[in-house]
Amino acid sequence: MSKQTFMEQKLYIPLLLVAALIAGSRWHPNSVLHYYAAFYILLILYAAKTFKKPLPKGALSVKRGLPFWAAFALTIAGLFLARFLERRLQQFFILTYQDDGVIDVITRTSSEMFLYVSVMMFLMPIGEGLFFRGMIISFENKKKMLLTSILSLILILLVRVEWWPGILVILIPAIPLTVSYLVTKNIYLCMIAHILYSIYDNYEFVGYAIARVIYQYN
Repeated sequence: MSKQTFMEQKLYIPLLLVAALIAGSRWHPNSVLHYYAAFYILLILYAAKTFKKPLPKGALSVKRGLPFWAAFALTIAGLFLARFLERRLQQFFILTYQDDGVIDVITRTSSEMFLYVSVMMFLMPIGEGLFFRGMIISFENKKKMLLTSILSLILILLVRVEWWPGILVILIPAIPLTVSYLVTKNIYLCMIAHILYSIYDNYEFVGYAIARVIYQYN
């Protein structure tokens, strides 16, 4: 990471978007889906345009050799292990507190269901990869790497968690992706793994959305 000031890196603009999302999701919970969609679209556009932070060597390379695929496989394995733990925690919190602590995303229509799928499967993984990891995490030295990694996780929690049980539910699957990025320094690897995981995690919802549309037009 270059020794630019916070203002020069222009991180304050996406952080203002984070603050706006947090405020909007608390004040208008029924519109959370639209807030998420707008947030991640703006975040991706901004990150793609202003991503001027010098990246570590190999951060944007997609290697075709064994090291890349081994790291990719380990990332996927870590995500599915995290999913197993996450589901157990969700069940426990729902049984204990009637809530898993994660911000509810309400879908009322078929179009909103497909918007939800787009956000969760594609926009969120890309946005988290570009900003929360790619722009936030610094490799300048080990101390900054540790501190910015923690900051990255905190920001992810702030936009997804409603109250404390959600911290564990969201943190557990976020850790494998962060660790993968720290080890490989490859944004593409982490984003592709995240997208594939999200597709698997939401395929039942996709099937339900398609069935609902078919039912409506029959």
